Formats: sequence, C-alpha cells, structure tokens
Amino acid sequence: MALVQKRISRKRIMILAGILIVFGGATLIMVFQNYFSGPDAPDIVLPITNTTTKDLPIYTDLGKDVLEDERLDDLTVHGDFPIKPGTLGRTNPFVESIQPEGAE
Repeated sequence: MALVQKRISRKRIMILAGILIVFGGATLIMVFQNYFSGPDAPDIVLPITNTTTKDLPIYTDLGKDVLEDERLDDLTVHGDFPIKPGTLGRTNPFVESIQPEGAE
C-alpha cells in the first residue's frame, strides 16, 4: 500500500486562513498601540525599592492558632514515640558488606 498525501479541503483552508488573519491582526494592533503610540504615552515604570531581610517583619506566632485548636485535644498518640533504632541493620548502610564465600 503506497502512502498517498491527503488533500486539505477548501473549507479547512478558509478556517485556517481566518484564524491566521485574526491572530495577525491582533498582533499588529498590539504593536501599533504599544510601540508606535507617540511621546504622550504614559510610562509604566515601577519604583524600585531595596528591601532586605532586616526590613521584613518576623512572624513568630505563625501556626500558633492551629496548634491551639480545640479539635486537636481529642487526638491520641498511637505507637511509641520517639522512635528508637533497633539492633537490625548496619551502622553504615551505604558501604557494601563483605560476605564470606559460600554464605548468602
């Protein structure tokens, strides 16, 4: 079976041409309004302020209202906390362990 190139219908060509004209027109309108508007156009310049971390306020009570919520009083602790490491495992799991020959 040979590959045959499909022909685009006239209706689809007209739809695509219309979309292209609309996008081209919108682009031209934006270019003319922004770049060729003349000297009386307002400048959009935002003032630059130099803020440092010393100028920013520190909120130390962040989340305090969440921890003092009455709904948290009914929660129960399941398990033993803090978790203590057991005797299983290696002291450094990232080092390959050397197995004696024949042992697996």
